[in-house]
Amino acid sequence: MLQLKPNTTYYTRSIGDHNCIFKCKVISRSAKMVKIIYDGIERRAKIYVDDRDREYIQPDHWSFAPTFRADETVRPKCDWEK
Repeated sequence: MLQLKPNTTYYTRSIGDHNCIFKCKVISRSAKMVKIIYDGIERRAKIYVDDRDREYIQPDHWSFAPTFRADETVRPKCDWEK
């Protein structure tokens, strides 16, 4: 199983805007929760496991909220970056 690791930054794209990149840094973790820095604020998030056996978190719970998965550690490029 791919796990979220402390001192690692995770990235994801926005659902509504392909060029909007979100990031969060995992500070520490327990079996069910992680402590993260997201949007400049330190907070906690529950750990979930998807059908491909990867851990993920969703710091916010609104319709287009970003989802950070354990395998997304490389920052994706925007359309204007080469």
